[in-house]
Amino acid sequence: MIRRYALIAAVCLLALCGALIVGVASRTPPALAGAALPAFSLPRVAAGAPPLTEADLAGRVVLVNFFSSWCGPCRAEHPLLMELQTELPIIGVNYMDAPDDARDFLEELGNPYRDIAVDRTGEMGRLLNMDSVPRTLLVADGHVVYAHRGRLLRQIIDADIRPLIKKLNGV
Repeated sequence: MIRRYALIAAVCLLALCGALIVGVASRTPPALAGAALPAFSLPRVAAGAPPLTEADLAGRVVLVNFFSSWCGPCRAEHPLLMELQTELPIIGVNYMDAPDDARDFLEELGNPYRDIAVDRTGEMGRLLNMDSVPRTLLVADGHVVYAHRGRLLRQIIDADIRPLIKKLNGV
């Protein structure tokens, strides 16, 4: 009987440690912050539009948000992106998703994106060493100023992203 309780306690302790590690890792910005965006070319959702490239982001302050229709945290952060769209342009990158599913997702929740590209094969994700979505990058003149892995929270936006937007826009 004591062995059984010891085993249950050990399993619970391991589960708790795992949850803490995952929680800390999701708040740790990737090493990408400060780096220039790699060269890329992604098709846009809009039919007949030229591909989105790193040149399209040069000279601008934009938020780049990687999302998928099947991603629960993407759905949860979406209302915050709808708010942020009034403060700066947001570029959406639909990551490893079916275009029809992405369109349905945006029709249901609203579209905060000024432009939407598609990374169906994960090519851009590999260039950025992504292992999950959502991923959000604040980009200024083609350089990553801030990177966030995981769901955006209001506290993250207020403490990290908004002050950087103001600083980059000279406010």
